[in-house]
Amino acid sequence: MLIIAGYTYLQSAIFLVGYEQELATVIFVVLAVVILIPVRDYLLEPFLTFPSWETLIETQQHHLEFLARPFTLQTLLNQIMPDLMIWLRIPDARLFILQQERRFFDMHVYRRGALKGSRRITRKNVIPITRMFRQFGRVARREDPTVPEHVEKIMAAYRIAIAVPFIHRGRLLGMLIFHHPTQNRHAERGLELFAAKAAITIHDHILKSRMQNIAEYDEELRIATKIRQMLQMQEAPEVPGWVLKTGRIRSATLIEYFHTNDRQYAVLLSTKAAGGVQAMILSGALGYLFATVRIKGPSLRLSSLLRRMQQYTQENDLTGKLEILVVGLRPGAKEMTVASMGRSYRLLNEDGEETALPPGRTTFRCRPDSTISLHYQDEEILSFSKLP
Repeated sequence: MLIIAGYTYLQSAIFLVGYEQELATVIFVVLAVVILIPVRDYLLEPFLTFPSWETLIETQQHHLEFLARPFTLQTLLNQIMPDLMIWLRIPDARLFILQQERRFFDMHVYRRGALKGSRRITRKNVIPITRMFRQFGRVARREDPTVPEHVEKIMAAYRIAIAVPFIHRGRLLGMLIFHHPTQNRHAERGLELFAAKAAITIHDHILKSRMQNIAEYDEELRIATKIRQMLQMQEAPEVPGWVLKTGRIRSATLIEYFHTNDRQYAVLLSTKAAGGVQAMILSGALGYLFATVRIKGPSLRLSSLLRRMQQYTQENDLTGKLEILVVGLRPGAKEMTVASMGRSYRLLNEDGEETALPPGRTTFRCRPDSTISLHYQDEEILSFSKLP
């Protein structure tokens, strides 16, 4: 209407009388391009202003479009969470998402509605919170009178105003924590919808990650088989005064022999992990063992080897997954030294009687013509016989 009125005025203007009609059209086009088009939004804003979706939330038109649409884990982190915080009028939040190994949570910290940082934390560090909210099973608000007293005390201790657990089939897959309350009267219904969709999203992400890893693990398993075939020594070395014999190894166990200035060592690397995980664990540990022996050389001591291997398992989160046993034989000696870093190794004498094999370093005295065998998961790995 404004454009039509301007064009009509130019055609009837007094100062254009006597000129051709085309001149009015040219002047109008110039004015439209130079003035009207650049400022059209400013001129039309008072007439065509619509309330934003944030404003509609506080009215009877309850708007949850940003939660209703499907989303992935990345969308959840970068789009849904900021929109949700705007909707709730809450500036800060912490989002916990369970990793596929189910041993860690990824904690994402939001400040002023934006993702500021992320870090990994172990489940044991948040067990008091996760266990309680998994049992509570729904959105918890501290000012809610129906919240049990013990839940309210935990929330007060950790300064939690709102807690949203993500539960799927009885398992806690994540959790959202707000340290400030909200005045949004639709918050509880919206957070229930958000929790259900977030739980399904995290569960699907874990399943997809595992399916991708299965193919990688199968390939790693084939590599591990080749590694064992190439690196596994079929014959044990000769040690004066001793006879070593390697068993028929079918489990995920590698044996590596090396000698120092005064002893011959046999190192057993074992794992109960299934599939291609064996390859990643055993090949990595074997490579680290090679590097340690090569760097230290013949002067390597048993205490130093044990300390380095223990440090390796801790730094790579292999505690309980990688088991290590080291046997030290001194030529001509009557005893052998055994150092165990695992609970699945067994030491049997020639009568089949089991000898206690405590964790750490232990010295065993051997009788002449006696045989001692080492077993892993009821499978003989290595046997020692003391010559007279």
